[in-house]
Amino acid sequence: MAPPGGETPRADRGEAGARRAEGADPAASLADLRQDFATLLHRSAALWRNRLDERLRPWGMTQTTWRALWILRSDGERYNQRSLAARLNIETPTLVHIVDRMESLGLLRRVPDTQDRRQKYIEITDAGRTLAAEIEGEVLAVRGQMLAGIEAAELAQAVALLGRLLDNAEMLLA
Repeated sequence: MAPPGGETPRADRGEAGARRAEGADPAASLADLRQDFATLLHRSAALWRNRLDERLRPWGMTQTTWRALWILRSDGERYNQRSLAARLNIETPTLVHIVDRMESLGLLRRVPDTQDRRQKYIEITDAGRTLAAEIEGEVLAVRGQMLAGIEAAELAQAVALLGRLLDNAEMLLA
């Protein structure tokens, strides 16, 4: 809860340095910073997703369904259910339900592989492309709101940092 002046205490916003006394143990400070970073990263991602889901609700879409449309529209690659689920970072059974729903709405279609009849690729339809273009403004608006007040240099640092974080995560999976 914010104090009477409306300002959220620095520690509540995750700024680790605000709650540590000067001369604190550097190892403890690093551990606190890592905890704060993890907490803020998770909270930011969850809030971003929730806000986007709210904005896309009038179209019956969510962040995940938007991302599926965006990937299929933009990547130029062919995806089967397993590869699209991996790209979206969700489980394949979860994607099956999403694709079923989007296919019933005419946004996607499953196309058999000419070489392997067991394999089906997922393609975006013209209706899916039209919807993706229609809601892209909402996605960009949320992005603008979430990144408001962040300078280009700060954003470049954050992109580099998150890239390193992803590299570390991928090494753990190897």
